[in-house]
Amino acid sequence: MGKERYRLKRPHYLAGIYADTEDLWYEVLAYLDRNYDLEHVERIFLGGDGDGWIKKGLQILPKSVFVLDLFHLDKYLVAALGRNTEAHRAVWAALRAGDWPAVRALLKEAEVGATTPGQKKAIRECRQYIRRNWDGILAYRLYPEANLGVSAEGHVSHILSARLSSRPSAWSRTGADQMARLRALKANGVNLRERYLAQKRCQLNPLKVEKSALDREKQKLKRVVGEVFDNLPALRGPVTQLRRVLKGISRDLSLI
Repeated sequence: MGKERYRLKRPHYLAGIYADTEDLWYEVLAYLDRNYDLEHVERIFLGGDGDGWIKKGLQILPKSVFVLDLFHLDKYLVAALGRNTEAHRAVWAALRAGDWPAVRALLKEAEVGATTPGQKKAIRECRQYIRRNWDGILAYRLYPEANLGVSAEGHVSHILSARLSSRPSAWSRTGADQMARLRALKANGVNLRERYLAQKRCQLNPLKVEKSALDREKQKLKRVVGEVFDNLPALRGPVTQLRRVLKGISRDLSLI
């Protein structure tokens, strides 16, 4: 039996296209404030690939600490070092030790030994990526609880990519925004059918009809019923069972 996988407690998803990154982070802050006592929260870990819009959250979320998603870090290392497993292990050991000079020296050595311009470029980009996100790497040493890892990529794949980008498809900006928000709502346990019907019920205005208009329509209906039944051949001539039934219906309808 394999190692038991970690699971998030009470995950909550926000998704969509935002005009400004700050709008997203203030929405995140509002959710946290509604559901947690932020005054007594010791630390908020903000995990991701180190892109600028993610780190923007550090300016808005109180007591937040950036943690680099190691999935992205390893992608850079694989692109840079290829099949050089020895160098790969050595760089990872230096990263875990929080030794930036050793990481830099190992990558420079790998760059000198690279045989193609493309590989040299990949190594330089890897070195720059690590340097740019060094604080997110050190977080694993400074805060033991950060070692639980970052699960963002799995959630993005399951909730958004599975519908929006895994298969060839084209989306308008509005359509992509609405689909992303719907996927997030569904992942949060919201019954989309009930939410839709509730919104429609709120939008519908009560229908008001004047009593005089109802009376006029009733009179019109009586005249139509009378004309129709009076013109039925079955209602003329000898009394039959069919004639009795139709007469009875005629009388009932004339009471409307």
